[in-house]
Amino acid sequence: MATLKNFLVVLLIFVAFAGTALAAENAPNETSKKFYDRHLEQAETLKQEAERQVRYADVAQKYRELVDKAVEWEEEGLERYGDKSPDLPRLGGDAYHKSTALSKYAEYLGLDFRSRIEVTNDPYEKFSLLQEWTDKSFDYVGEIWNDTWDERAVNIDDVMNELSQAFGTELYGIGDLFGESPGVLNKLFKIFGEDFDIPIERRPGVARQIFDALDEKIRQEKDPAWRFELLKDRIVKTDWVLKTAHSNPAFDEQFIPNLGGKGLGESTILQEQSTSLIRDFKELIDKESDPQSKRQLAEKLVEIIKWLKEKWNDPGFNDYRPDMSDWPDSIDDLIDISSLPSTPPLPAVTNPQPATVKQCNFAGFLSCRDQFNLQGCIDACPFVPVDCSPGTSPNTECKQTDQKCSDTCWDRGTSQGSQCAIQNHCTMQEIDSRLRAQ
Repeated sequence: MATLKNFLVVLLIFVAFAGTALAAENAPNETSKKFYDRHLEQAETLKQEAERQVRYADVAQKYRELVDKAVEWEEEGLERYGDKSPDLPRLGGDAYHKSTALSKYAEYLGLDFRSRIEVTNDPYEKFSLLQEWTDKSFDYVGEIWNDTWDERAVNIDDVMNELSQAFGTELYGIGDLFGESPGVLNKLFKIFGEDFDIPIERRPGVARQIFDALDEKIRQEKDPAWRFELLKDRIVKTDWVLKTAHSNPAFDEQFIPNLGGKGLGESTILQEQSTSLIRDFKELIDKESDPQSKRQLAEKLVEIIKWLKEKWNDPGFNDYRPDMSDWPDSIDDLIDISSLPSTPPLPAVTNPQPATVKQCNFAGFLSCRDQFNLQGCIDACPFVPVDCSPGTSPNTECKQTDQKCSDTCWDRGTSQGSQCAIQNHCTMQEIDSRLRAQ
């Protein structure tokens, strides 16, 4: 009995001690000044860690970590001590280096993506990196459009200088400035203006370099049917770049590509392929002895010509118009339909497919497509105020997903799907058929 009594006494003392310790932990024991000094020291440590990193990606990650921590500390200080404490940093400033760190994060974000694009050989992967860079940059622009940052430290130019030049033409330095990033050169030029006498020149930016590589792939493709698929994908990517650049005011107009067909070389490649595709398909049709195969080739050429005409009649291609008067409009212009059998013969099961035909890797397409989460992208879009529908209760705040953000997600999804189809040798007809069959 005595042992039980002693045990209960010890237990009560432990509970009392634990409760006191817990209360002390939850109570704001330290002053606001001590709170600020403690977290400022932690911020200095994170800042120094970021400065010691070598890889652009690691530097950006450390500065991003500092930004997130600084925001967290700022909110905690306000919750504990209110916004009247003289020892806490003012709102909208550079509390715990958060604004400086955010600006540095933006700088190294651009350098990281630029370097990753440069060392990547596959132009399709390069384009995916350019799209990811664009998404991250837009996230940054959206993040700084509030009054919680020091305007002297953060600016949309932190990311849009580099990105604008990546989309269009970029500055590059001569002599002492050789190797400097286009964003840095642009900042120097803006600071010194006409007094900036160190030579700077312009050259095609990242997007144009990617399209040049894609165009070379198109030219080297021997199969005209597949070359047509590559051409369509190229134009889809071009439309994405132009639409993104010209529909977002954050881009610097002095760098982004012009509309009209010349800005990204799209008019040149379309002109070349308009000639070569029609010529090559006509040659295939003339050489084909099997009537049914001849008809299929003719149908494909008519489909290609219809697409080419739609593109050339698009206002986006206003610098050149090919002579389309001799382009065939129907199968009748290519072959004598009356000589074809009314019922196509069944293909022999034993006939192997030509070695040049590339098989659609549908599983690879699905795996590639699913790397981009369209619904997740739309779900991450902000809600914007809208007029409430009639009959809505008073004092109701009505919102909907930002349409511009949603459209950007859809454009990104379309581009991703097209790119995945190309990489896995699938036509859109094959993909649609396989998806319907699931």
